[in-house]
Amino acid sequence: MGVYAGASYNIDLPFLEGLSVVPGAYLYYSSKTQMSDFSFYPLLFNTKATHKESGIFIPVSASYRYSFSPDSFVFIQLGPSFQLGLSSTTKGDTSDDVTNHFKNGDFKRCDLMFGGSLGAVLLSNVVLNVSYYRGVLNTAGSNYKNTGIRYNRAIASLGLGYIF
Repeated sequence: MGVYAGASYNIDLPFLEGLSVVPGAYLYYSSKTQMSDFSFYPLLFNTKATHKESGIFIPVSASYRYSFSPDSFVFIQLGPSFQLGLSSTTKGDTSDDVTNHFKNGDFKRCDLMFGGSLGAVLLSNVVLNVSYYRGVLNTAGSNYKNTGIRYNRAIASLGLGYIF
């Protein structure tokens, strides 16, 4: 479970009505507590652990919108996104030790992702959307070099926004 906040800007393209480019920047934070099916020192398999992560998500999407009234429209956006991890930590319930996954070599900080979103703007200012982005780079850190282990990030979100 997490939250994100940020901004995007719609740049209309003159050669086709409804087509635009939408760059943006979002700060995100997520936290998840579960029984561990992984082992990072000092955590062992089958311990309860809390993983927290934060970062910056910078998408640049091609967007197409279809207006069904003067103040409402639906849209689809597709494109790449750069993701920069700021923090990635795990703390187990059996120890006070906190594992920093970037410093420890478990994950890489940067990823290139591809995905998109579907949404609607209602009453000229209210934005509802659902999006999904999947990493195309292997972000398994140096601890997994030459092991064949791959880690690809995936970010799914449900958004509510306001147009200023």
